Amino acid sequence: MPGRWRRGSATSTAPSEWPEPEAATRSPNASTGTLSPGHRADIARGCPYASFAEAARRLDPAASAHYAKGLAENLDRLAQVVNIPELSEGERRARAIVLFSEMAGALLLARAVADADPALSDKILESARADLCNRIKVAR
Repeated sequence: MPGRWRRGSATSTAPSEWPEPEAATRSPNASTGTLSPGHRADIARGCPYASFAEAARRLDPAASAHYAKGLAENLDRLAQVVNIPELSEGERRARAIVLFSEMAGALLLARAVADADPALSDKILESARADLCNRIKVAR
């Protein structure tokens, strides 16, 4: 449904009722939780930025603005945990954009093949998680 967000059995069009921004960007270790089998399976309560990436452009203007604002806030949070001192603030933000895109893409692809090829789905998550940890300097 364009302009609507569904979480479990609750449906809302009011952006104020949408979930808090993705917790995955609040700390480096939490970021890797987004790329876990549990998060992959929990579509109803998973990351709305990955779930609605394609549909966001068809949302009503208020919902679209809320989506964009939330995404920008998450990118800012992720930029704060990129632990590479030699990067400038702009470079950290650019790295965060790439990493967040990788997380969302990996989650979408892993979900897409989870039933048809569980081993591939797990490998997508595992590979993206390892790359993410290496690029933000987090222990796996």
